[in-house]
Amino acid sequence: MEQTATTLADQLFISRLDVISEDAVRSLLRLHPIQLTGTQDEYYVIAGIRTYQLALVRLGLTEKLPALMYPSLSDQEAQELAQIDLLGSALLHSLGTKSVTQLDRLKKHLGDDVSDRIAPGLRSTRAIQRFEKL
Repeated sequence: MEQTATTLADQLFISRLDVISEDAVRSLLRLHPIQLTGTQDEYYVIAGIRTYQLALVRLGLTEKLPALMYPSLSDQEAQELAQIDLLGSALLHSLGTKSVTQLDRLKKHLGDDVSDRIAPGLRSTRAIQRFEKL
């Protein structure tokens, strides 16, 4: 799931990370904290992968980042949150005609059953195009 999330995050957003100011990144992290699961020794980003990537590029590895920790999630729950984050972020933040392409990519990687469960109103390309016009 981690590889899928990273691949999709890289494909879904093309804006350059280096044009966003460090102060803006810190504000975004307060608004959209990274969500983690794991143990004290090993953490996994389950939601907010793009925010995490942005923070690494703009703030580096030494700055503490705000995060929500879910210490007792099952693998199934972590995977479900990651899928909802990937699909939901594309739906919430898509501005323009790219959303059809983005959602098609998500459906290809996550499967129709996942996207239908998360956004049943967007099962077809036609429905996605109607959504864009809102």
